[in-house]
Amino acid sequence: MNNKSNVYELVDSSTGNCFYVGKGSGQRYKVHGINLKTKKANSYLYNTLVKLKNQNIFISYNFPYQNLTDEEAFQLEIELIDFHGLNNLCNFSKGGLGSWVGENNPLYGKTLSLEHRQKLSLSHQGLTHTEEWKKKMSVRISGENQPLFGKTFSKDSREKMSQSHKIRHYSLVTEFKKGCVPWNKGKNKAGVA
Repeated sequence: MNNKSNVYELVDSSTGNCFYVGKGSGQRYKVHGINLKTKKANSYLYNTLVKLKNQNIFISYNFPYQNLTDEEAFQLEIELIDFHGLNNLCNFSKGGLGSWVGENNPLYGKTLSLEHRQKLSLSHQGLTHTEEWKKKMSVRISGENQPLFGKTFSKDSREKMSQSHKIRHYSLVTEFKKGCVPWNKGKNKAGVA
């Protein structure tokens, strides 16, 4: 059984009030500080973090529950959010798997129109990362920060990964998607049917 999950609180050290409850493992709680630098957090939490930083207020981390299974951690996260009150926190959901999973996702069961997908596609075309961004990301995930740093895989695991990659490569290169007909099916070398 894997008991590596924790439930944590972000606390405003000037008031002692908890303003966010989260669930994670390892150093997941530190992601909120990283999100502050990259502006990738829920807007309410991001604004609160910026406000505290601008006021030179220290953010402390509490770990009321540690060494849990994922199921236990999700349940305790829900209970802790309920204890503090969702209205008093920067959390968007009541915890657990979050508000955007499965049927709770606003796009669950919906298909975007072709026009909408084309607009999304066009909006992302030509976007590239700057060399500065690439260097920062390289440093950020190098050495001890690399998720697999210091980890080794057993011979059995390496063999399974090897076989998986061979099958995936073969299917991508040589097989057609189900229902697709090759452009040259039924034609001879001259291109005549």
